[in-house]
Amino acid sequence: VPPEKRSTVYYGYRPKGLRRERAARDPAAPMEVGLLGRICPSKGHDLVIEAARRLRDESPAVCHFRFIGEAPTPEETNAVRETIRRDGLSDLVELRGYRVDIASELAAMDLLLIPSVAEPFGRTLCEAAEARVPVLLSDSGGLGEISHAFEIGVRFEPGNVDDLIAR
Repeated sequence: VPPEKRSTVYYGYRPKGLRRERAARDPAAPMEVGLLGRICPSKGHDLVIEAARRLRDESPAVCHFRFIGEAPTPEETNAVRETIRRDGLSDLVELRGYRVDIASELAAMDLLLIPSVAEPFGRTLCEAAEARVPVLLSDSGGLGEISHAFEIGVRFEPGNVDDLIAR
């Protein structure tokens, strides 16, 4: 393939031996919703912060969101942290930072949320499938195509906070 025609190099997915061992969930506890990966607007974290605002106002303690990863710079991470603090969402949105033990992070989740607006492949979907964690994802890009093709996950309209909350 000529270099000017290349867009994505696919390196495949190597299974990591992820198995979710989880105790029975307390039905009174908020649902643990995790997001894995870089924190940035294209990954949909701003959409999740808006969803947390609305959920807090409509029905407190329904979900607890765990952002696992960091923004490209410390300043961007601090800006997200400040938005969460300013909006009174610190009890609903947790910034966990970069983590190495993905198996433990997946085990702590009731649901993996992938709100990306343009994800070409999405290794986090593979990790969730391997660990058998339910997934709610944006119906866009390659991730949406994979979800449709293999009938995995529940999809919502990209960028639509109302549809995200409804699903």
